[in-house]
Amino acid sequence: MSQPSAGPKTSGVTTPSAIPSPAAIPTPSAVPTPAVASPTPARERRRAVRQPSERRVGMTDRWRDLEQVTGQVAAGAAPAGADILKFGRLYHGTLSDLGYVQKHDETGHTTSHLNRLLGKAYLTIYRRSQVQLMDFVWFFLHRFPALVWRRIHFVAVAALIFLFSSLIGFLCITNESKLVNLVVPESMQERAKDDLAQGRIGRNDPANLRLTISSEIMFNNIRVSFLAFALGIVFGLGTVYVVITNGLLLGGLASLYHAGGYPAHFWSLILPHGGIELSCCFIAAGAGLMIGYSIFRQTPYRRGALMAREALDAVRLVAGTIPWFVVAGLIESYITPSGLPIPAKFLISAVFMAGFLAYLGFGAAAGSLIKIVPPAARPPGGPVARPPVRAGTASSSSGRRSAATS
Repeated sequence: MSQPSAGPKTSGVTTPSAIPSPAAIPTPSAVPTPAVASPTPARERRRAVRQPSERRVGMTDRWRDLEQVTGQVAAGAAPAGADILKFGRLYHGTLSDLGYVQKHDETGHTTSHLNRLLGKAYLTIYRRSQVQLMDFVWFFLHRFPALVWRRIHFVAVAALIFLFSSLIGFLCITNESKLVNLVVPESMQERAKDDLAQGRIGRNDPANLRLTISSEIMFNNIRVSFLAFALGIVFGLGTVYVVITNGLLLGGLASLYHAGGYPAHFWSLILPHGGIELSCCFIAAGAGLMIGYSIFRQTPYRRGALMAREALDAVRLVAGTIPWFVVAGLIESYITPSGLPIPAKFLISAVFMAGFLAYLGFGAAAGSLIKIVPPAARPPGGPVARPPVRAGTASSSSGRRSAATS
């Protein structure tokens, strides 16, 4: 009898040989478990954010470095160029971190810490630096002369108006025009004619009163310059009026002394102090014309912003003339009425005027010729910073996008 063969299944019946043995059936422990993905860097960062704030600050080098650099600058250390760039990178990087932390910080400790840190850094960048003696020195040595040359066209216009009005005043007195009393007041004409008739040229001030007279002259000159500057707000017409009236007066008096036969004496009384004094008056009048021009100037910028910028430069121009008005007042009180020969006074006036022009010329170029280390505690001006972003603001989304790209 033949043995049954282990053949294929027939009629849907499974043969004993086709049944798997118990050893071949996988046990539950042998069933492979699904692979668990390793934590991604984003998950690790989220997990780190959810840890206590003290540990997060310790783990984030950028926050610690920003806090250290901010403390150094706030303490008065002058940052180098590389430190300024590093400060900017740390600030903007921490600002991006703040946007991410605001989304995932559950306790709010880290958000508060970063807001305080960024607020301190922001105030350090934009704090108001202390005015020191070196600031004044650098202003008078370089910034004022440079500003004069940068705005020289306004100063030149004021000077031309003065010279033209002086010529008109001279011709009015010479030709005995009907406008002569408008050029030189009648009382001043009579006093000048009496002095010429008696041979009294100039003042003969007592020596003990010269300091008082010098102070009066200084304040009068400063008052006139401030008046010419301030009246520029009336579209510059007030400045033009002040310049014209003073020009007519000088030209009229010059004509009276020329007609009386004392032209050299007259100019010896004007030029020693007049070179510096008139130059400063032209600068102050140019500042007034700047303000007047900014009112109707066509510009793509906002009118208020343009006027504020022009007014700031105008104030600086007027402030820079004050020490020179003091010098001119001292010259007018001590050298002008002295008994020096007329040629000596002309020589002195030429020396003073040459020195003033040299000061303006070399002072304007001092920025490229002299390197002066600025005072300590200067705020870094390199990075363009933003104030810290508070939670719930629209800027937090942009901060998160910046953090994602970094």
